[in-house]
Amino acid sequence: MDPTRRREFVFLAIAAALCGTIPLLFPADAPWISDEPALFTEAWHVVHRMGIPSHGLSGSVGLPYGPVPVLIYSLALLITHNLVLLVFLRALFFMLAMGFAVWCLASMCPTLSPPVGVLALLSPYYWYFSRVLWDNSFLIPFSALTLVAYIAFCRAPATWKLCLVGLGMVLMLQTHLMCLPFLASIVLHFLWQYRSWARKHVAQCLAIVAIGFAACLPYLLSLARPVAGTPLSAPSRSATSWLFPLMGGRFFSSIGLDYFFGKNWQNSSGLPALLWLLTWVSALGLITFWIGLAEAWRFLAKNLRSPGERPVEFHLWSVVCLTLLLQIVMSGVADTGNHPHYYNGTSFCAFTLVWLAYSEVKNRRWRWIGAGLHAASLLAILLMTVGRIHQTQGNTSIHYGPTLGTQLEILRELDFQNPQTVVFNETSHYSSFPEAFSVLQILYPLHFSPSAPVRRLVIRYADPQSGAGRLAVAEASPETTDKQMMRLR
Repeated sequence: MDPTRRREFVFLAIAAALCGTIPLLFPADAPWISDEPALFTEAWHVVHRMGIPSHGLSGSVGLPYGPVPVLIYSLALLITHNLVLLVFLRALFFMLAMGFAVWCLASMCPTLSPPVGVLALLSPYYWYFSRVLWDNSFLIPFSALTLVAYIAFCRAPATWKLCLVGLGMVLMLQTHLMCLPFLASIVLHFLWQYRSWARKHVAQCLAIVAIGFAACLPYLLSLARPVAGTPLSAPSRSATSWLFPLMGGRFFSSIGLDYFFGKNWQNSSGLPALLWLLTWVSALGLITFWIGLAEAWRFLAKNLRSPGERPVEFHLWSVVCLTLLLQIVMSGVADTGNHPHYYNGTSFCAFTLVWLAYSEVKNRRWRWIGAGLHAASLLAILLMTVGRIHQTQGNTSIHYGPTLGTQLEILRELDFQNPQTVVFNETSHYSSFPEAFSVLQILYPLHFSPSAPVRRLVIRYADPQSGAGRLAVAEASPETTDKQMMRLR
């Protein structure tokens, strides 16, 4: 390795270590909404009934998702009920996985500039999804590690590497069905490029397929039951759904963060002009995604015309571009073009295109200026977002809401109350998601004190006019109705 590239890897290691610590800050500021309590309810049942689930939560179209997240949280509950600790450990795993994936890809692909890889760890979307105790977001680290394992196989085929790819695919399939475009692209690429290798190692390939199928069989059977007799969805008439995958670069910008933080999130930051400027600079994530996509197609076309052995980058861009094509079909047919988490199974592929665009800038000075401005904007947005969420303890949005920390604080204030004490709710959060409160009481059981006075209490937003998520407990007014009553366990 030449000295310049060695210095670039040193920079990547230091920058990734520093940026990877941001999601570890204030783990109690993570969201606690609806699917997270539902997942922990399932995990609680697994632990106490000593059973192995065949599936996880049910999706919006009635299809069950995989059992892997439930199993992960079941194992976690055997060790601790501390949700704040679990947020920290989840974010740590997420960042370690992403950092490892970036390092490995930079090592295997000489055309990728190592320092640019740090942009993956500065994604505001990755910051959010690394901390939310949800099922779908496990696809991000799983997909990154699976892609690295497959590119390592393409670089030097070996059975043990294919075993790692198979493991990643099994974990992803049994996490969430949004991984299907990515998994299908790996299968198609393998059949296209490695048929001769598969014929020479047919026994090993059949064993990997058989073990993977057996591991997935209980879930596949549960998946087949609700599908039976259900007609396939007609292709969507909405152009938005078909074009949705072409906006995957937004994950490496602040475009669309109003989904989590509200429409006026820039104005509520205290420095709205600066945040608007940073948002415009961060749009480089989307622009470079499109440039990288064009470069990837150009690279593939050039190598398809050239005889001889193809470089490892050919396999990387083949998988990435095929994933994008399949995602366009899936998104259009299933009409899934309205939520950012639909990118989670493919977002790391999208990042490699951003990475490619910067790496193709031959003038190092302009490459560092562009990537540096992009990184600086994402870093500033992240730090401002972390500070704002910590200050307000979340918001009233249904996609973020009050933080886990302020909800646990409310639970502590309700501890050691008289069993006859009545608690009411005046928050939109618990009105929409009452399970968020009830499941916390399972994990953090309340203690009752018969000697304490009987009270009428109400949970409300501490500062409702500001849109902050911080909660408070107060004495209920006489006008409070029984419709707002909440159950204390």
